[in-house]
Amino acid sequence: MVETVEPGSPAEEIGLRGGHLPAASGADEFLLGGDVITQVNGEAATNMETVIRMKQGVPLAHELCATSTFRTGAFSDRCPSSLTSAMGQ
Repeated sequence: MVETVEPGSPAEEIGLRGGHLPAASGADEFLLGGDVITQVNGEAATNMETVIRMKQGVPLAHELCATSTFRTGAFSDRCPSSLTSAMGQ
């Protein structure tokens, strides 16, 4: 789930949206309502470990593509625009 999207970031460029509903679980605070990335480069993003492995397997300046996202009850393809592996660094 995308919690925040920084202005001018690759995520903003491809149209990803962050959350807007504040929530908490114990001491953890986060935002709900953002896009849910369901595939990266065509591979199912089933858990955070898979997403981290995908990102670590891509050299800097190579493209990662959020090939499927879920927003407001519908799936959407965010390609051919792409995120680079430098995102989040």
